[in-house]
Amino acid sequence: MERRKVQLTGTSTYIVSLPKNWAKKIGLKAGDEVSIVDKLDGSLLLSPNTSGNNYFFEESINVDDFKDIDLYERVLIAKYLNGPKIIRINSKGPISPEYRKRTLKRVHRLLGVEIIEEYENKIVLQDLTSFEELSIGKVIRRLFLLTSSMHKTIMTSMIDNKSPLEEVTNQEEVVDRLYFLAIKQLKGGLRNPMVLKQIGIREQEIIDFYAVTRSIERISDHLVMIARNWDTILQEELECPTEQLYELGQETLEIYSTAFKSLFSRDLKEANGQILKKEEIRHMINEKIEPIISSSTTKLAVNLAAIAASLERIVDYSADIAEVVINRGIKTKET
Repeated sequence: MERRKVQLTGTSTYIVSLPKNWAKKIGLKAGDEVSIVDKLDGSLLLSPNTSGNNYFFEESINVDDFKDIDLYERVLIAKYLNGPKIIRINSKGPISPEYRKRTLKRVHRLLGVEIIEEYENKIVLQDLTSFEELSIGKVIRRLFLLTSSMHKTIMTSMIDNKSPLEEVTNQEEVVDRLYFLAIKQLKGGLRNPMVLKQIGIREQEIIDFYAVTRSIERISDHLVMIARNWDTILQEELECPTEQLYELGQETLEIYSTAFKSLFSRDLKEANGQILKKEEIRHMINEKIEPIISSSTTKLAVNLAAIAASLERIVDYSADIAEVVINRGIKTKET
C-alpha cells in the first residue's frame, strides 16, 4: 500500500498524485481522462476508462482437462458468466464429436455468443452482447413476461385438455439464455463498477437483483415440471378434475405477478401482502387439492401432488421476491 499526501491547489481544489508504475502499467498518459466512483464505504474507485465495453479480456478452456463432459459444460458456462469477449477452447488433438456437439448446443443457449473460428483442435467463441444494450431491469422484466406466459399457457392447457409441454419447454430455453445474461451483467458490475451505470443499478442492489433473477429462474424450472406432469396426465388419459387445480394456478399467478410488480413500484404493503398469502395457498391445497389426490388412482395422485408442490414452490419464490422489495425499501430510506 502506498500513501500519498493530499495537496491544496488554489483555494478549493484538492489533488493527489498517481503512482507512476500503475499509470505505466495501464498505459495512462498525460491528458488522458480517468473516472472516479464515490463508493458507499467512503473510498474512491479510480478507473482509466468510462466504458465497461473496454474491459476486454479472454478466457480459455483446455478440453483435455475434462473427462466428464457435464463438468466441461458447466465450466464453459462459468467462463461465459465471467464476461470475457473471447473464449478459446483448445485441445492437443482433435476435439471429439461429442464435446464439439455439446459445445455447439451450449453456445446456442448463451445469448450473444457466436463461433468465430472452428478447427479440428480449436473453437473460438466471441461474446457480441453489450452491457449498454440491455439494462438489468429490462432483462428481468423480460424474464417475468416469459415465465408469466409459460404459466398462462399451462393454465389454458388445463381447460382445453391440450399438452403445453413443447411450448413451455421452448420458452424455458429463452428464460435460460436471459438468466445467464443477467448473471453475467451482475458479475460484470461486481468486477467493474463502470458497468453498474450501464446496466442501470447501484452497487448495493446487486445482491437484490441476483436474488430476484434466481427466484424467477427457479419459477421457470417448476413451470416446466408442471407442464411435464400435466402432459403425463393427458398421455395416460387419466380422469382429472381441473377446476380446483386451475383455481390454484390462477391464485399462484396472481401472487407472482403482484410480487414482481411491487419490485419496481416499491409498494411495501403490497409486497408484504403476497408474503402473507403463502399460508392461504397452503390452506387451499389442503382443503381443495389434497382430497382429490387422496381419492385418485396412484398414477393420477402422483402427478397431481407434484403439480400442487410446484405451485406451492412458485408461491414461495414469489414471496422471496416480495422480501427483496421490502429490503430495497429499507435500503432506500437509509441511503
